[in-house]
Amino acid sequence: MSLKQISQIFSKQFPLDELSKLLTPGKVVRLQQFVGAAASLALRDLAERHLPLIVITSDNERAQFLKSDLETLGVENSLYFPPGGTKPY
Repeated sequence: MSLKQISQIFSKQFPLDELSKLLTPGKVVRLQQFVGAAASLALRDLAERHLPLIVITSDNERAQFLKSDLETLGVENSLYFPPGGTKPY
């Protein structure tokens, strides 16, 4: 099964249109209880509709996995900001 087919199936099962309507400037939307790469698939589809998006994860490891997933899904402009106290150089 191709990535495009998986994305199409996911889009049909997940209410992205409803979620998309909630995304307005300055609005905070909290997504929970995603399993595996489901959050990445949702964020990729939402990023195509609404740029920019800021995503805050509960820990550093999740942030790195999310960035990796988004890159695998073709999102080229995702950025990772390390936790405070980490020197960039």
